[in-house]
Amino acid sequence: MAYWQIAEAVTRLYGIGATEGAVRGALERLDKRGFLVRSRAATGRAQGNRYAFSADPCPHISPPSFPEPSAQSGMETPTKAPTPTGENPAPSLLKEKTDRRNLSVFSGEHDPPSASQRLESLSEEDIAFHWPNLAKIGFGTCQVRQILGRLFQVGLGAENLAQGLTHAEWELEQGAMRDKNGEPVSHPLNWVFSSLARTGYYRRPQGYISPKEQAERDAATEGERLRIAREERKNSAFEAWRFGLSPEEKRAIVAPESRTFPMPEDTALRQHFLREIWPLLLKNGAHFSEEFFPQTRGTCEAKS
Repeated sequence: MAYWQIAEAVTRLYGIGATEGAVRGALERLDKRGFLVRSRAATGRAQGNRYAFSADPCPHISPPSFPEPSAQSGMETPTKAPTPTGENPAPSLLKEKTDRRNLSVFSGEHDPPSASQRLESLSEEDIAFHWPNLAKIGFGTCQVRQILGRLFQVGLGAENLAQGLTHAEWELEQGAMRDKNGEPVSHPLNWVFSSLARTGYYRRPQGYISPKEQAERDAATEGERLRIAREERKNSAFEAWRFGLSPEEKRAIVAPESRTFPMPEDTALRQHFLREIWPLLLKNGAHFSEEFFPQTRGTCEAKS
């Protein structure tokens, strides 16, 4: 069992208000004082500490029994009750890699936290901040850890779990949570818990747009606006430049002596503007005013 599961069981059965840190500290002190014997244990991927009494405990203290979680309407009901005695529950995924992280610290290496570690480290305040509608229906850290335990038992990862929570949060916010028959979900907490605990993912709702997708759309829209603005700016500069040309300057550009075949005036002027004038405007950062264009006339005549 994970330390937090022991803490919740102690709180529920004895009303002591135990915390995960208090349980961990109590077990360590009992070990140091000789009441417990601690050893490392591993079953498959599950790793942790095994504690045993160094002597038979007091016969007047009877061990508590943990009831099975209930189920309603075929949906698995999330509960804070620990796993019944005799089963081998999945340990805390955050605790599973504690030793590995400690070794990394001493060796100078720092492994980034996994998706499971990040989710298991969430507090109730974190869940209320990121998924407020889920928090309102009773979804909290206990459900997150139970889901992680279920996924761990069948070898599924938690890479898509946070995204699934966001999908469910969006449906609750929009009032669009529907079952497979298209009917409104009567028990959202059970529905979300069961969906995530079975597959580690909550399907993408119809009409949902992720923040990343929305950012890409906004960037595409902004890029198109900039393109249109640049084109308008260039056309405005061309018209101002053409308006300031004298008939002789136009003739030198449209029908120079070196040109064998005639070219329409607008085409010739636009090609000359894009090739000779527009790059100068961009380079100098000049405004498209009459103050700049007379300075380009000499260039036009000389190059033409």
